[in-house]
Amino acid sequence: EVGATCTTAVNYTVGTPPSILITAPVDGQTYSEGEALTFSATVSDVQDQPENIDLDWSVNGSSISSQGATSTGTAEFSTTGLTYGTYKLVVTATDSDGLTDSDQINFIINGIPTQPVISIDPDPADTNDTLTVILDTPSTDPEGIMVNYRYEWLMGGAVQPAYTSSTIPSSATNKNEQWTVRVTPDDGIVDGLAAEATITIAN
Repeated sequence: EVGATCTTAVNYTVGTPPSILITAPVDGQTYSEGEALTFSATVSDVQDQPENIDLDWSVNGSSISSQGATSTGTAEFSTTGLTYGTYKLVVTATDSDGLTDSDQINFIINGIPTQPVISIDPDPADTNDTLTVILDTPSTDPEGIMVNYRYEWLMGGAVQPAYTSSTIPSSATNKNEQWTVRVTPDDGIVDGLAAEATITIAN
């Protein structure tokens, strides 16, 4: 009422936030444990060059990389360090004005079945014996999925396509032949490491 005044002020910036798009991994895709998994994204901004935009790559809430983009707007790196499980990837882009954008996808890392330990029964074997694979230590899947096995028999190092089960009949073998069985575990998504056992047929 006496004409006195007071003034307050705030500084602000008018700008356009960056744009970020994850291009790999593929949303909802399943990948195998131990394989090199590529992470990539494209980024752009009206004010800043792509290489000047800060990126944060976060998996399940933990930052795993700050890999930035090249001048073409592509950011990419690879890792083999993720164990089996379900993951959410969030990539956040921050430009020089502090404006942000983010993108997210979900993917799965499938655990690989363990390598089995096998033997051939009987040992020693002669031409009257049926050869049978024994799973001394079966494969296990880290997610608890039932493991199936693929059998491949080789005679003298050559694959015998007629025999694909856990046994071969005595009629298939002759004296002094060397037979090898290769057993590959499979969880329905990926093969595990194969195991081999070899025997030489006696008289």
